Amino acid sequence: MVIGFHGTNKKIAETLCRGEKFKPSQNDFDWLGSGIYFWEYAPFRAWEWADQNYAHSPAVVAALIRLGRCFDLLDPQNVRYLLERYEQIIQTQPSLKNEGGANRLDCFVCSDYLRLAESKGIVYDSIRGAFVEARAEEMKSAWPGSGIVKDTHIQLVVRTPENIISVWPVRRDGSYGL
Repeated sequence: MVIGFHGTNKKIAETLCRGEKFKPSQNDFDWLGSGIYFWEYAPFRAWEWADQNYAHSPAVVAALIRLGRCFDLLDPQNVRYLLERYEQIIQTQPSLKNEGGANRLDCFVCSDYLRLAESKGIVYDSIRGAFVEARAEEMKSAWPGSGIVKDTHIQLVVRTPENIISVWPVRRDGSYGL
C-alpha cells in the first residue's frame, strides 16, 4: 500500500472525494502507458502540476493505493524486459521517439510489453518508476558532486482502478482536509 497524490481541478477533486471513479489517462505520450497517474508520496509535486494545468482552480487529492501486482521499474530486471521489447520495436518502427516533452516511445514500449505480458496471463495492476524531469545533459545535482538529483519523483500508474482504496483532499501545505 502506498499514498499517491493526484493533481486535478477543484470540481473533479470534489467528485473523487465523494467516491466518483478516476478517469484513466489514455494519451499516446503518457510515459508509462494508460492508467491513473499519481506522484508517490509527493503532494508538493502534485500541487505544482495542478497549478500549471488548472491555474484557475487547482486541487490535489491523496489516495490509498494497493499496488497489487506491480511492474516496478525500480527493479533493474523489469527495465531489462523493457529494453528487450525496445530493441525489437525500434527495428520495425524507427520513427518512434520521445521529443518535445512527449514520451511516445516510452509509452509505446511500456504498452507493448504490458500487452505481451497479458497475452501470457500476466496482468499488472500498477506500474511505478523513477522519473527525472530533465534529460541527462540537463540533470542537476542537489549540490556539487551529489548523487541526489533535483526534480525527480516516483510516478505511479494504477491500471486496476479498484485498487484505489480511498481518496481525500490535500491542502497546499501537504496536510489533509479541505
